[in-house]
Amino acid sequence: MGQEERDLRAAQNRMMFRSVHDRLGDVSGDLRFAPELEFACECASDTCVETVPLSPLQFLAIGSEPNRFIVRRGHESVEVDEVVAERDGFLIVSLRD
Repeated sequence: MGQEERDLRAAQNRMMFRSVHDRLGDVSGDLRFAPELEFACECASDTCVETVPLSPLQFLAIGSEPNRFIVRRGHESVEVDEVVAERDGFLIVSLRD
């Protein structure tokens, strides 16, 4: 698999997860007051089934920045990811330009 194809797949996977996560608010109402939830790891792997525990407010804050995704520690891809921040048990990454 070439670099361009890998980059495209990573972007598509992440946008799919972000779309699902964003829709949680539409279905569940105001998530700001919800307890911690398990969000799907937004890594580039299309077979990953791991989750990242976050409060909805944490998730909304991360997602409010363009090109920011949550991944389990160790799920970052050096080919496509730039680590923006490290948190307890997960990383915040962006796609490399």
